[in-house]
Amino acid sequence: MGSVIIPSRHRADSSTPFGDLVDSPERYKKVMFRMAQVLAKSFCDDERRHGKEFEKRVHTDSEEKRRADIIGRWFRNMRGDLNWSIERTLDHLEKALRTELDGGTYNPPIERQRLWVPGG
Repeated sequence: MGSVIIPSRHRADSSTPFGDLVDSPERYKKVMFRMAQVLAKSFCDDERRHGKEFEKRVHTDSEEKRRADIIGRWFRNMRGDLNWSIERTLDHLEKALRTELDGGTYNPPIERQRLWVPGG
């Protein structure tokens, strides 16, 4: 019989969206707040780039849901699959969303392994 591995850190309630990827209720609130900021900024950027009439035509409930789904998918990918920190993940969400909205494919930067040698 194999060993049972128990995570060493507490996870937030997994019944909430992304709760399995966030380690405390306070950080969960931070994640939700930051995602809302990224979503709102994407619409402001569209208005700035294309004009107020474009933003009014595009800012629909279905478009808001589509963008929120993109943000959620990238959060799961970066935090869950790539095992990034919450801060690093949140820092990259805006670029990932904008790249997809512009029709591109976002490629998260892959960290190269670094070797630290004392004294140079």
